[in-house]
Amino acid sequence: MLIGLAEVSANDWRKRLRKASAWLDWLFQEVLAMAAPVSPWLVRAGLTRILLIDATHWKCVGPHGSVWRVHTAFDLLAGRLTQVKVTDCHEGEHLEVFDLHPGDLVVTDRANGLRTRIVFVLSKMAEIVVRISPSRFPMENEHGKPIMVLEWRVGTARVGWRDQESCGLDHGGQEADQAAEASPCV
Repeated sequence: MLIGLAEVSANDWRKRLRKASAWLDWLFQEVLAMAAPVSPWLVRAGLTRILLIDATHWKCVGPHGSVWRVHTAFDLLAGRLTQVKVTDCHEGEHLEVFDLHPGDLVVTDRANGLRTRIVFVLSKMAEIVVRISPSRFPMENEHGKPIMVLEWRVGTARVGWRDQESCGLDHGGQEADQAAEASPCV
């Protein structure tokens, strides 16, 4: 209408846009895509994708006030949203909804800093960067003895030098993980 090509009513525009949703989705993805070269350090590290993963919730207006959770994975190297899953309030934020591949680097928030979720990512031969809470993420040294991370960190900060402690990941504490991730429907 602005350039004088056609006179179309608002209802006609809406109908045409609805019919073109698949094409508009493709166009949107292409506009957001970046053609950036891959850094040499990523190639050397064997990383194929860097996925920024998060979830948010939307509360619907109305007498029932349903809550929907939207899980998203944004591929930083491709510059596009690669995975989206919408769930109801009975499914909390977690990484198992995503299709991970060997060579992926998952960057996520503290909500996914549980042992079972980290083990899931590692089982897919992917890497993960996540913030953990030491009180909810017990660690052991190579001899099976607990590492008191908070006490160890406070002690080294007080002395003014850094010590090293190697540790492994035991995913046997699933009860603690399940209690930490429990979220009732609102």
